[in-house]
Amino acid sequence: MIDCPRVAKLIPCRSCRSLLLILSLINNRDLPAARPSLRGSPTHATPMSHLAEFARRLARAETTSEAMVDRALANALDPRGEGSRTFVKLYQDGAREAAICADRLRAHGVIPSPLAGIPISIKDLFDVRGEPTPAGSKVLLDAAPARNDSTVVARLRAAGAIIVGRTNMT
Repeated sequence: MIDCPRVAKLIPCRSCRSLLLILSLINNRDLPAARPSLRGSPTHATPMSHLAEFARRLARAETTSEAMVDRALANALDPRGEGSRTFVKLYQDGAREAAICADRLRAHGVIPSPLAGIPISIKDLFDVRGEPTPAGSKVLLDAAPARNDSTVVARLRAAGAIIVGRTNMT
C-alpha cells in the first residue's frame, strides 16, 4: 500500500491507494538494493521511493516525462516481458501526448503536483470515462462504458499523472 502524506491527500481512500499499481519504469537490476530497516530485517524499496526518485529526476532535468513514458510502454510491449499478461489495455497515444504536454508545462515552471509527468498504471477496477470496467470478470466484458472517471482516476489526472494503461486484476 502507498502511505505518503502527499498521495494520501490526493487519494484519501485507503483502499484505493492500496489498489493503485505503480508502473515500474526500470528493470529489476536497476532497483535499489534492499536496505536494512531499523529492526534489522531487510526492507525493499517501496513504490513511493520510486515515485520520489522519478520526481527528482524530472526536477533535475535528468529525464523527461516523454522518455519515461516511452520506456514504460517499451517495457509493457516487450514480448520477453510480462506486459502482455499484466496489461489489459495500453493508452500509447494518449500517454505520449500527455507526456509531451507535461514536459512543456514543466519547461514553463508549471508543476501541478509531485505526480506531474510521472507515468503510472491503474487497476482494471477503476472506471475510465468511455470504457467498460470489467474488473477482471468475463461477465462484465460487455458492460456499459463508464460515464465518468472514478475519483481515483480523476484525481490522478488532475495531479498530472500520466496513465499508461490498465492492469489485470490478478
